[in-house]
Amino acid sequence: MDQARQIAEEVEALRSRFPETRALYREVCTLLFFRYGTQPTTNGLYSLVRKGSMTTVGQVLAAFWNDLREKSAVRIAHPGLPESFRDSVGELAQQMWIQATAAAGDQAEAIRAEAQAEVSPLRLQLAQVQAARDGAGERLVLAEKQALEARQALAQAEEALAEQRRAIAALQAQMELLQDQARGFTGQLDRARVDFAAELEKSRQTAAAAEQRADAAQRRALLDVDQERQARAKADKVTDGLRAELADADKRVRDAAGQHAGEALKWQASTQRLQAQLDSAQADAAAARQELQQAHQRAEEAERRAIESSVRTDTLQGVLEQLTITGAKPKRSPRAGSGQS
Repeated sequence: MDQARQIAEEVEALRSRFPETRALYREVCTLLFFRYGTQPTTNGLYSLVRKGSMTTVGQVLAAFWNDLREKSAVRIAHPGLPESFRDSVGELAQQMWIQATAAAGDQAEAIRAEAQAEVSPLRLQLAQVQAARDGAGERLVLAEKQALEARQALAQAEEALAEQRRAIAALQAQMELLQDQARGFTGQLDRARVDFAAELEKSRQTAAAAEQRADAAQRRALLDVDQERQARAKADKVTDGLRAELADADKRVRDAAGQHAGEALKWQASTQRLQAQLDSAQADAAAARQELQQAHQRAEEAERRAIESSVRTDTLQGVLEQLTITGAKPKRSPRAGSGQS
């Protein structure tokens, strides 16, 4: 079994050395006959080589046997010997060469068997070494793949770390910028608080003055209203008196009209004068009513201004309280920061 595998391996080796079909078959015949002591046959050669046709194999095998016979033939060329004796001696020498060749083949087979016995463990060891080498190669490939993956993961981790460091540096820069802005805003807030306090004080003073002016305007308006009311009452009283006098005069005129025509003219003139006085009194009453209405409007305007001033004062007071509360919070931050450091 081992010999057949070895013959097949050597035939495969001969294929690359002898690509021509006839030369390959001739070398296989030589290999079988001289190295392994096996008589080559047509079927055996074709089963090993599997190339060409059976005719080609038969021709190559016949040529091999002819060459072998020619090479193994012993010719004794001596002019003094008879031809029959020369042939007999030649055949004897040929048989001796064949026997020597067979003996050498047997010895070679024994040596080959011993070498095969020695080579078999070595082949087994070689197979084990090759298997171990293949396993080591696979483990090496796996280790290299794992090392490559580890290097890639390390590179990614280093890249991520660098990215985090850049992000941290950017955040620190933003934090410093925000801290600078916060310090600037704190200064602005302090200045705004001072300015607002001054503005609030001015507003309070303005509101107080406005309230005083509104109170004075309200008092003046009430006084004007009272005066106008008194003037209206007086005008109404005068108007009622004039109307009564006019009615009385009309009655007297009508009573005396038939008796005293001259007096009628006099009374008519008196009546016209009284009518003019009545018209004047009514005009004064209308003017008094208009002044009273204006006084009411001034009083309402003064009251509206007083309300707006009070609302603005309350609003400013609320904003001041809010700013005071907001301004108290940043003052605790430095103490908290110093405690942490």
